[in-house]
Amino acid sequence: MRTVTQQREARPERAPSELAVLTIFVTSVCNARCETCFYWDSLNRPKDEMTLEEWARVAETVPPVRGLQLSGGEPTLDPDLTAKAALFVARPETSIAMPTNGIRTAQVVEQAGRLASRFPGSRVIVGVSIDGPAEMHDRIRGVKNNFARAMETLDALRELQRTHPNLRLSTLTCLMASNIDAMPALLRELAGSGRVDYITIEPLRDQTPVPGLQGPPLDKLRAVQALSIELNTQLLRDRYPREMPSVVSHLVELYRTQQHVRTAGLLDLDCQAGAATGVLEANGTVRLCELLPPVGNVRDFDHDWNAVWHGPAARAQREHILTRACSCTHCVNVGQSIPFDAAAETRRRAAEERLTALLPAPAGV
Repeated sequence: MRTVTQQREARPERAPSELAVLTIFVTSVCNARCETCFYWDSLNRPKDEMTLEEWARVAETVPPVRGLQLSGGEPTLDPDLTAKAALFVARPETSIAMPTNGIRTAQVVEQAGRLASRFPGSRVIVGVSIDGPAEMHDRIRGVKNNFARAMETLDALRELQRTHPNLRLSTLTCLMASNIDAMPALLRELAGSGRVDYITIEPLRDQTPVPGLQGPPLDKLRAVQALSIELNTQLLRDRYPREMPSVVSHLVELYRTQQHVRTAGLLDLDCQAGAATGVLEANGTVRLCELLPPVGNVRDFDHDWNAVWHGPAARAQREHILTRACSCTHCVNVGQSIPFDAAAETRRRAAEERLTALLPAPAGV
């Protein structure tokens, strides 16, 4: 492996003037009790959260953002959700993604409609969490009838999509040893239901409130990821053919990298957490990665993002990330690292070319 010095010299500046993805935890409030939640020990502390005026002060110091992740807590419970998003969306092509537990259908639909209407030039992706068949899902999420409500929410969002063409609908599934066997049938059912534009899967993260939870066995993870490629290719080819090659080729390389981490225990590319991606929590905490310790709080620096982002704690953590000692399968960080790695991006582009060849030729050609 290259030394830290060699890695630093071989790559661009680690804190560039633009973020590929900024994740903002718009609220800590949540109405579920998920046993898979990595953020469980910071939930439901609304008194600690920044005011909208504080958010605006921070946003003035944040560099341009290409992709915005609206997280929480349950983001749709935040009455200022769209206002906070607007602080960071400086250009129409910014993509916006929001997970939801789908418990409060009317509220989810209202918030999704506001986002899609406020940002008509942006692709607004709403992902509804589905972690298993009904009984299993409700147990994992800690809410009775959550599965049924999530299905109602997907149906209502699909209706909303008729008047908001920039809206995209997905399911979000956390894969672990206890639910992996149920996933193939469920994912096929969801893909065939007409409710979603694509499906999203992610291996379990280490930080959870329930001791003993385990990630999925590697062979079963590979099988479900292969199924995800198959189903997403079909779904997007039918609904959004122009988007299919880039989306699916990204998944192909993301899954390859995740499998490598599971087998080798080490990333085979440089993670861009703290360079291309960053995290701002509702209480002002700044992280380079959701899974690493905070590097500061904007409230301690007159709400100046750059003072934290370029501070000594952030610089030290970037050095740590360079060593790959904290290699993980985090889909945002790994996914946004692919374009910065020549070998990974070459593989992704080759996959994109193969997938493009599956599309029918344009009329008249």
